[in-house]
Amino acid sequence: MVYDVTDQNSLKSIDTWREEAIKFCPENVSLILLGNKADSGERKVTKEEGKEMANKYNMTFLETSAKTGSNILESFQCLTREIKSKISKQPITRNEERKKLGKVEGIQKEKKCC
Repeated sequence: MVYDVTDQNSLKSIDTWREEAIKFCPENVSLILLGNKADSGERKVTKEEGKEMANKYNMTFLETSAKTGSNILESFQCLTREIKSKISKQPITRNEERKKLGKVEGIQKEKKCC
């Protein structure tokens, strides 16, 4: 979830956006909070306010700048680590169950000859 550090209303909107994400995404969705435009001299949201919002929802927090590239890679790495952590905690399914996940009911793969 990304808000603009130069717009206080964008931080306030995180509550609604998070609610929507929880409503429409799988229950184990990974969310992090990013304060973008951290390079701007027109800051309206303090770093502490961003951290408080992230803590409220138990999300990782980073400030980023799309303009300078600051913390962009780190934000993707952070989200990837969170997803990987959740996946590693899931029980391993049997091979037969895994195969079923890739099949669409009613559609069969064409058999190759020889």
